[in-house]
Amino acid sequence: MFIGACQNGDLIAIDMLDAEKSIWYLDHENMEFRVQREFGIRVAATVEEVVEGLAEGTLPCDYYHATGDDF
Repeated sequence: MFIGACQNGDLIAIDMLDAEKSIWYLDHENMEFRVQREFGIRVAATVEEVVEGLAEGTLPCDYYHATGDDF
């Protein structure tokens, strides 16, 4: 389920099928070409990890920063 968006337009989603409700960033540049699991990256195992990452400044700001790719 989509719950928001990063500043660059990457969607933020919560995996409702995952018991822990993990959080994912979805690459907005490739959404129409691939299956969601292929253009997403899990950034937190739980919502609590997202809150901690925001408080500590360690949560990536978008999909590409989460992958570690330089562009």
